[in-house]
Amino acid sequence: MGHVTSSYPTQKGKPVNFYQLTDNKKLAEVIIPLFETYCLCSKKAKEYLIWKEEVLRQYSYFLNGIRRKVTTEEIELTKKSIFLLDKLREYNEN
Repeated sequence: MGHVTSSYPTQKGKPVNFYQLTDNKKLAEVIIPLFETYCLCSKKAKEYLIWKEEVLRQYSYFLNGIRRKVTTEEIELTKKSIFLLDKLREYNEN
């Protein structure tokens, strides 16, 4: 379903492990319900709302294994999501 990236020390010296999952179907059907049950309680919570919207939009493109045509409005929404995520991350870094 995914893979774990080797741990490495952070700036505070604590090791960190990353689990990477790129299968949109698994993200929509497994990970989002998990995060809905166990809500994020950090600065990532705001990013999650934007990320979730985008994952579900991408998931809808491939329902029943058939890719449908993406509308201009959906493309603009994706661009807006990327812009908002970039701004949130920029704000959180400062």
